[in-house]
Amino acid sequence: MSTPQANSPFTVSTNPSTPASIKSRKCKQRKDKGNIRRRHEKEWIDSKRKINRNLGKDYTSRNGTQRAAKKMGARCPSTCRMKWSTKISEEQRQHIFDSFWSLGDRTKQWEYLAQFALRQTKRRIYTDRESKRKYTIKYHLPSNTHEGLDILQPIEVCKKMFLGTFSVSEQLIYTSIDKKNKTTGISVADQRGKHGNQRRTITNEVIESVCNHIKSLKPVESHYTRKDSDKLYLDGSLTYRRLFELYNEWDGLNAYTCKAQTERQYHDIANDNFKLCFHIPKKDQCDQCHVYKNLENPSTQESEKYSRHIQNKTQTRQMKSKDKQEAQASNGKIVTASFDFQKILNAPHGEIGVLYYKRKLSVFNFTVYSLGEKEGTCFMWQESQGRRGANEVASCLLDFIKRNS
Repeated sequence: MSTPQANSPFTVSTNPSTPASIKSRKCKQRKDKGNIRRRHEKEWIDSKRKINRNLGKDYTSRNGTQRAAKKMGARCPSTCRMKWSTKISEEQRQHIFDSFWSLGDRTKQWEYLAQFALRQTKRRIYTDRESKRKYTIKYHLPSNTHEGLDILQPIEVCKKMFLGTFSVSEQLIYTSIDKKNKTTGISVADQRGKHGNQRRTITNEVIESVCNHIKSLKPVESHYTRKDSDKLYLDGSLTYRRLFELYNEWDGLNAYTCKAQTERQYHDIANDNFKLCFHIPKKDQCDQCHVYKNLENPSTQESEKYSRHIQNKTQTRQMKSKDKQEAQASNGKIVTASFDFQKILNAPHGEIGVLYYKRKLSVFNFTVYSLGEKEGTCFMWQESQGRRGANEVASCLLDFIKRNS
């Protein structure tokens, strides 16, 4: 629809329909405000699986197999030669079982088992040929032998009694003994996944390259809450995927021998060193409504004030709707209009990578929308021609009134 030209060289016509670039977005509550999609390793499926496994709880393996929770095994039979079943009660065994699996850490469990499974040099040879077995393992269970005192005394038991009480395999016993340091008596930490031979590592040079690339994009500070926020903002058309593409096309990347290999690496480095956000158009929220919604126990006076506020809002919308209907029925004799500023536009703007590194010029767009004719008029100017003050707004409204009078 055609629109009268205003005094600004940037005046353009708008369509009453909502632009495709501005869509309704549902704001999701993040656990780390200010950093977009920081990874939460404890909430990963593999991490939860590992935690449940170390705690002896039921879990589902990677191939989909359901693993049952650990249960204490049976004690040795009454036919046992040493009669170990009579030296420790079921309550004590259950307490030992619960204490062991409540540790929830494989290294601590190794230390626990190595404390009561002692390896000794074998003393007897029962075969004529050379035997591969060089050691004998003595198994013990902690038991409170002093009544009224919290003193634990190890009691020797057979292998079946020991494995059944802890509900572990024989291989885990051998591993815990091998992990125990002969000098300090402390078990070596679990080194699975910590071998240091990963193909993709993040070095200081990689971090420096990502940080310098983000700085080259010239992120801007918050315009309204600068004193209360340390966030940096980039163009709303950017995403982390697009940032990683620009990173690979960046001319300054030639100065580094190592670079971020994946988008995930780039994302993690950016989150650890910056609080980046992208300009996303949002609807303005009422300050009074926002304050009232955050009150846990509003007083009677605050509730009455909020009710009057909602009532005034409803009446205002009804008046606006009435004026709109009168304007539509008057055939141009009555003009009803609403106006507001769009968010600051940055120029130059485009999808070409080199434009993201240019110094941006702020462009203001003041839009007046005629509700009766369903026609919008945009008054645009850049920051060297004027600001966003009362004089500029009054000039735009005066021009609009003159052209529709």
